[in-house]
Amino acid sequence: MDLNTALQELRSSGLRITPIRKQIVSLLNESVSPISAIDILKNIKANKTTIYREISVLLSKGYLIEIDFGDRIKRYEFANRDHHHHLICIMCKSVTDVDLADDFSEKEKLIASREKFKVMRHNLEFFGTCRNCTN
Repeated sequence: MDLNTALQELRSSGLRITPIRKQIVSLLNESVSPISAIDILKNIKANKTTIYREISVLLSKGYLIEIDFGDRIKRYEFANRDHHHHLICIMCKSVTDVDLADDFSEKEKLIASREKFKVMRHNLEFFGTCRNCTN
């Protein structure tokens, strides 16, 4: 999604487009992998409270999803991106999006039915070493 479309969607939902909000949305839009609040703080001049409040607003409105790669660092990306999974290099910490041909929706339905569990979403991450670190 391009930046103007993302901002228009926020406006349509009743959110004001403040300079900080616009910068955060722009940074997330340009990012090729999920980014943490610390990364946002490094790139945007704003106080910590403002950044976390903006992330919270965008999460609560459903524009962001929160991802944890098991290192207790919360990362964020737009919720409206095509469903994908991540390859995480344990050496250099690079993150690569990967699409899988396998559709897990049937498996989710089976789990939901068998376990009486409502699946909201799922995450699947692969941990290993990237081509740069393997050589």
